[in-house]
Amino acid sequence: MDFVAEENYRAYTVTGFHVPEGKAISIQSELKSRFNVEVASGFGDMKNNAIRVGHMANIGHNEVGRFLNGLESILSEYDNTIKKGTVIDAISQILK
Repeated sequence: MDFVAEENYRAYTVTGFHVPEGKAISIQSELKSRFNVEVASGFGDMKNNAIRVGHMANIGHNEVGRFLNGLESILSEYDNTIKKGTVIDAISQILK
């Protein structure tokens, strides 16, 4: 998964990243209905190819974990090369 913004232009309160082409709106809907996680789809040319995740206020480990587990579950349905633990492993490398 690639970030939408280049590293020097990323915000502290929201992160946008690319998802499988044409799947952003369905991923957004599935995260809400199955995992009670709200994200925003991209906008403009990226409306259905990126999602935006807010991370401000009272966001803790439980909320981040629920989002990551939900995202991994949904993405693995679109891409069978994504194995359980892939998303959390990738994010944990970034957060070290």
